[in-house]
This record gives sequence, C-alpha cells and structure tokens, in this order.
Amino acid sequence: MPPRCARGAEVPIGRSSHSVNVVNSKVLIFSGEELPRVPIAANPANNFGGSGFEAFDLGQSVWVKDASAATKTGAPQPRVGHASAQIGNKIYILGGRGGAEMVPFDSDLFEFDADTGRWNIVSPASKCTVESRSYHSMTASKDYVFVFGGCPAKGRLNDLHQFDPATRTWTQFPSHSEISPRGGPALAVLGDRLVVFGGFNGNELGDMWTIPVGKDAGPIAEREWKRIMVPVGSLVPDRRSVAGFVALTDKFVLFHGERDPSSKGHEGAGLYHRDVWTFKFTSKENDAVQTGIWEEQEVEQNGQNPTARGWIAAAPLNGDKVVMVGGFDGEVRDNGVYLLSFD
Repeated sequence: MPPRCARGAEVPIGRSSHSVNVVNSKVLIFSGEELPRVPIAANPANNFGGSGFEAFDLGQSVWVKDASAATKTGAPQPRVGHASAQIGNKIYILGGRGGAEMVPFDSDLFEFDADTGRWNIVSPASKCTVESRSYHSMTASKDYVFVFGGCPAKGRLNDLHQFDPATRTWTQFPSHSEISPRGGPALAVLGDRLVVFGGFNGNELGDMWTIPVGKDAGPIAEREWKRIMVPVGSLVPDRRSVAGFVALTDKFVLFHGERDPSSKGHEGAGLYHRDVWTFKFTSKENDAVQTGIWEEQEVEQNGQNPTARGWIAAAPLNGDKVVMVGGFDGEVRDNGVYLLSFD
C-alpha cells in the first residue's frame, strides 16, 4: 500500500525556516518567517500557554490555546533558521537568527517542558562548545541531543555536538575531512546511529554519513564517521538541502528540499523537489562498512499533496507517520499541516 498524504489544517500564517515537534498528538510550531528575514511571533489566538508555540491537536483537529498558563514566560525570542530536537515531552531549541541585525543568536539551549508548559535556559555543567549558528540541524536519541553544521556569522560548519540532559554537559565529536561544512543538512537518529544527508556548501550535496551515538559506542573522541554505501547502480535521491528528514520505527524518510540553489545562497530560494524516499540500513550498527538501500515512494495522489518546496519543518508521529508544516516553494510560504502515513 503506497504512503498517503492528507492536509489536516492550516496555520494562521504560512512560514518557512521554522521548527515542528509533536507531543501528545499536539503539533507544536515555533516561529519561522512569512516575510524574508522577519521572524514570526506566535498568533495570540493559538499561543499555547504563552509558550511561543502555536499548537494544533491532531486528535481533536483544533488549534489549542491553554489560557490557564498564559502568564508563563521565558520563551525564546522569535527567530528564523533555528532547529529543535525532542526527548520525551521535552523540546530543545538552539540558534537561529533574529533581532534588528538578523545575526545568529547566542548558543543558549532552551528547554521546553510540555508537561508543565515552562521554558528553561539550560545552564551547562561544562563549557558549551557550540558556536552560534543558524540553518543547522538538530535531532535526538533517547538519551542525547545533537547539533550539526549550519552557518555562523560567516561561512559554514561541519561539527557535531552532543548534549547530555542528565549531566548537562556538551561534548564535541571528531570531524571528518570529507564531510564539507554545510547549511541545511538532513539529520536524524535511528537506534544508535546518527545519519547526515546532503545540505548546501555552495552547491547542493547528496553524500550520506553515519556515526555511532549509543551509550556503549565507546569514547566519543575515538568514534569515526563512515560514508554509507549503496548498491552500485541502485536509485538514490538527488542532491538537496533544507529537506524533510525523519526517523520512523524501521526507516528514515527523506522528502522535498531545494535542488537548485538561489544566487543568494541561504538568503534566497531556488528550485525544489517534490519526491519522497525511504532508506533502510542493510548493515549492523557495528559493521566496519555501513550499507543501506534507498526506495522512492509513489505517494498516493489525492489532491492534498504538498507542492515542491524546501525550508520545511517535520517531525515523526507514532513511528509510522510524518507531520510536515509549511515550507517555501519559491513563490509562497505555505500554511498547511500535512500528515504522511506509512501504516
């Protein structure tokens, strides 16, 4: 049965360069831009408990406002090009650009507890090694938060950092000379393997790398990146950046993204993909050579499928679905909330 897509709701303001997380069937959307380089503040009618998130309840098909918590403060300043990750019911946000000068924010890590509705700026027990950045990517395992790549005040980055909420410590992973500095990379964790795909380094990229991130993988300083190999002659996705990329129960899902860059780089918009791919490892986590296979998915056409776009935000749901919100198709910043189902 092919994957199915449905447009479930409309955000009051279409946007790109935002973030999306799903907690207890609620889609939590943070900031982004409708006009270029102008961060969006949460719509008062949908400001979830004064948190700065706009929340859509998938189960009830309604936008949610928790008026009882409206006095809670401490939310991050509205921003574009930030990233988020989630462990359980806690959401972590770092970076992005904002303010009058639209420069990268400091590398403060914000933690939102969806159970209490409260924000906290995490005070690390060790020095934060993460340089201020935007258009980076974040993901999480069951234990750790990860930050990769992005754009500092000048140039691009290819560094990977781990944050351990239990000890409030940051640790930087070894880098690899063949992983070029990039913005807009795809990043996700499945099991104990973190995967990076593509991004933009002046050109759209299509390389794919993995590194072990489990607690039992040995000292971080000794871990190694490995390029993921696929069968010779097999189909693979085209190069891209600012795409959707999430891990479901047994596979990664890659979709949409920019295929031809704007002459303005990250500040402009180019041409986009409209495809959906899944990737499964065929190697075990400890194998010396990491291998896998891509499969392009023919999504059922029902008139609700999103147009080609990039600069989107997405999150997994229940291990077999992907929630995608917004994005930019070169002309319009969309306001749709889409559900892509693999069940």
